[in-house]
Amino acid sequence: MPKRDLVLTIDLGTTNCKCMLFSNDGSIVSKATASYPSYYPYPGWVEQKPDDWWAAIVTSVRQGLKRAEVKRGEVTVISVTGQMHGIVPVGSNDKALGPCLTLRDNRAVDEAEEIATAVGLSKIYRITGARLTPSAPIAKIRWLKKHEERLYDSTQVFLPCKDYIRHLLTGDIGTD
Repeated sequence: MPKRDLVLTIDLGTTNCKCMLFSNDGSIVSKATASYPSYYPYPGWVEQKPDDWWAAIVTSVRQGLKRAEVKRGEVTVISVTGQMHGIVPVGSNDKALGPCLTLRDNRAVDEAEEIATAVGLSKIYRITGARLTPSAPIAKIRWLKKHEERLYDSTQVFLPCKDYIRHLLTGDIGTD
């Protein structure tokens, strides 16, 4: 059997990790999923633990590679996608300092209103192309600054979910 050039995709969704392997022509070679929990410590709060994601990624990738009988060197591209608007506070040690505040987390109602008043909703939309909601990363970051000052001060960077995983895989910090 000739060597295959495979694309591995890792999709970190709101409830599970979906791993798919594709051939160069776009055909699905294999797929696997593994779930992880969300935590609801207070009304309107929805958190996930990055360690739970990592465990699901390891499980689903291993299952997908095993199902496709992938040999070393056959995966030539890895793509990471994931849920939007989640934020992971990352410290100077490159580790998550706390849970991810997910897309469904709406604790930052007051902070979203403060930002809207200070900047204006139409200007926010012109700049970002998105409507400002309590689930927006900027509102969550402002909430953390007001309510979790020590965590905020210890944070080197806030990363979206997919970029935190990409950081774990590569050691690089960045986003698209």
